[in-house]
Amino acid sequence: LNEDDEVTLVTRADAAGKINFTNSVTGQADSYVTSTSLVSLKFVAKTTGSYKIYDSAGKPSYFRIYRKAAVYTAVTGAVNIAEAADIPAGYGVVFTNAAGKSWTATAANDNTYSANLPAGYTYNVSLANANGYVITTSKTVSVTEVAAPFDLSVKKVELYTASGAITGLSTNITKLGLSFVPSVASSYVPEPVIDINN
Repeated sequence: LNEDDEVTLVTRADAAGKINFTNSVTGQADSYVTSTSLVSLKFVAKTTGSYKIYDSAGKPSYFRIYRKAAVYTAVTGAVNIAEAADIPAGYGVVFTNAAGKSWTATAANDNTYSANLPAGYTYNVSLANANGYVITTSKTVSVTEVAAPFDLSVKKVELYTASGAITGLSTNITKLGLSFVPSVASSYVPEPVIDINN
């Protein structure tokens, strides 16, 4: 398969099954649980290479296997930074598909961007190199073969400084990280600074 090609597998299993789509070189390993009902499963190759399809839990029957070459659509748009005038130059707009593969379009000086994306999928949209800024408009886009603009609005997050001491650790630690996980979904990722000596 070539990168971003789509494979549709029409299959069923004699009992509960688990269809796997793998590439041992790149480590891609997608799987779907199947049953005795006929289903159409779609897989997308993250990279160019040879892929293996097999059932690791049951006895499968394969009725059709279709390969569709990726069709790319140029997704363009303008980024409204009225509430984020000091956003860093060179920030990016990131498009991530359901398989976790991402494409990043670097914003130009006039806050426009362009990205060539495989058509036929929905992407989650986020920012790169712009920590402290969030997208306030839609964070998903469905890309079809017909190009359509996708404009965004961005604002700066109101930040507060939190500080404290970390106790109860060995004095032999040479590396230490601290991460904060929000209780609700957030595109802002805090970047703690740790004074490891103190």
